[in-house]
Amino acid sequence: MNETRRARRSSYGIVDVLLGLAVSVVASAIVASIALAATGDDELDEIPMWLYAVVQASQWIGLVGVPVLVSKVRGHGPVRDFGAWMTRRDVPFGLALGVLLQLVMVPLISWPWVLLLGKDTGELDDRAKELTDRAQGFGLFMLTLVVVIGAPFAEELFFRGLTLRAFARRVGAVGGIIGSALVFAATHLDLISFPALAVFGIVMGVLVHRSGRLGPAWWAHVGFNATTIAILIAQR
Repeated sequence: MNETRRARRSSYGIVDVLLGLAVSVVASAIVASIALAATGDDELDEIPMWLYAVVQASQWIGLVGVPVLVSKVRGHGPVRDFGAWMTRRDVPFGLALGVLLQLVMVPLISWPWVLLLGKDTGELDDRAKELTDRAQGFGLFMLTLVVVIGAPFAEELFFRGLTLRAFARRVGAVGGIIGSALVFAATHLDLISFPALAVFGIVMGVLVHRSGRLGPAWWAHVGFNATTIAILIAQR
């Protein structure tokens, strides 16, 4: 059986990407409904921050569960199929790059776009600022854990692991990098942040393509998100 598994070709594609997105949406909707019923609140913005973080983390059922399941059942596992591994040098390099992208790339890309939309540059961080402003104590810890640690690893496995490779099989490496970046940006449902997130996704895709592993992108994503949280907390 092991010989058969080694010999077979991994089988996954865009349908699996759509499945992962669908599962993440359904899972978060179910958990959100349970959270609202348990607290008696009408909006997610009203529930305790630690519970809000749990709702956000429920998306990983699709973003992590589907790639792992697909690679186990129809491939050779996430390490071989999606490059889900890292080296020690990925940590300092990735973190430094993520911080640089957040501090330099995001303003350069976002500000002209925001002005083109007729918006105020202060609106760039409105949503994230709302969350950090009401997060205290354990809630802040949970929010940071989800945004800085969990989300980067889950999203890179899905978008630069499964999605990039699924697109690349149909339209080549460049198409895979761009396609996965656009899907990544679109799923955040934020028009103002779309260009910066798309460019960020392209940079992450190039890192993964050139290195053959998710490690550099994992840690760059951690640095990227951590910088946002740190800035917003410092501004409170």
